Amino acid sequence: MERLSKLFKKSSKCHKCEKSLTFFSKRRKCKICKYVFCRNCSTTTKLFWPFKVSNFCLSCAGQNKSLGMRRSLHESDIGRKELADSPQPEFSASMIIQDDSLEDALTHHNPNHKEIIKAKVSLTSQDPLKEYNLVSRIGNGGTSSVFRAHHKKTGREVALKRMKVRNSEQRQNILDEIAILQLSNHENIVKYYNAYHYKNEIWVAMEALKCNLTVFIKENAGAIPEHIISYICLEIFRGVSWLHSKNRMHRDIKSENILLSVSGEVKLNDFGNCAQLASENERRITVAGTPYWMAPEVIQGEPYDKKCDVWSIGIVVIEMAEGNPPFINESPEKAMLLISTRPSYQFTDETKWSADFKEFVNLCMQKNPKNRPSAQELLNHRFIENHCSEAVFQKYIEDWINLRNKM
Repeated sequence: MERLSKLFKKSSKCHKCEKSLTFFSKRRKCKICKYVFCRNCSTTTKLFWPFKVSNFCLSCAGQNKSLGMRRSLHESDIGRKELADSPQPEFSASMIIQDDSLEDALTHHNPNHKEIIKAKVSLTSQDPLKEYNLVSRIGNGGTSSVFRAHHKKTGREVALKRMKVRNSEQRQNILDEIAILQLSNHENIVKYYNAYHYKNEIWVAMEALKCNLTVFIKENAGAIPEHIISYICLEIFRGVSWLHSKNRMHRDIKSENILLSVSGEVKLNDFGNCAQLASENERRITVAGTPYWMAPEVIQGEPYDKKCDVWSIGIVVIEMAEGNPPFINESPEKAMLLISTRPSYQFTDETKWSADFKEFVNLCMQKNPKNRPSAQELLNHRFIENHCSEAVFQKYIEDWINLRNKM
């Protein structure tokens, strides 16, 4: 009933032509972008016939052929080659900036930080769907959605994150996230392309990778070799160590926010909780992150520093080894209590793993952050040093993707 009332709202308008829609006006809700359109700006297609007839706006349906060939385009070797060989899109905003005044503003110590960030972060005031064709929804949160999309001029694949702006505080948080992305030029962090502000929504165009680490773990639960885990840890710690060198902490590292590409790249994503610190020794007390991956000091509301990210990576390592993070079957509240009070994690089968691997996890999971090594120190650990080669990791990912495509 709630969906029906929204669809037939007297005050609703077509998202494209902005024509007012009365109770009796014919309208369609697009299956991909989820906006409501008038009859002239939408179409009904038997794309999923005979199982389902679906509605699309003209912009999304304009690529009807590519929608129907979604699997072959994105998951076949031919599709990957076409996307890899296509030229980079010409974005109107500069992709990466290095700006000391913006870094200083992100610490929020400057009384004019909001004005500085607003001036430095470039938002294009137009509908992003004029530049992109949405292909599929790949993620969904409380206030945001992520789509896989194609740039209309070049065909280049990107990830489009759509965030609803409900108040000034939320807008500021989104601008902070975009500013962090603009400042983060590293091979283990997703590339930022452009941002748009249109109809109380902010869209961010970013680099699109094959999938997140969660998918990889679920489909290989308990079967990921130690040398593959070591390589993934190496790439994660390279990105996190670079962030920490810039006095930034991610604060929401989990498998869902680590992306893998077809060519074997490993990149950090989702900087909505990332914090820019004013100095090397600054600490925060704000509780941020996802419960099952939170460090004990964050849960307990104690002042914490960048080492909270190291704990979260330790949880990700356990995910890769066991298939799930600790206490995943408990409620978030109980999980946080157990993280704070239980001793360090013990593997289900201790004999399955090497001494170096178990020591590495134990160091990441030190409850006292003073005893927990930094990201840079852990890059020199024996477990990391014994990682497989890049070629071996790429072959492992390619074999897994080929297996998925056959299923």
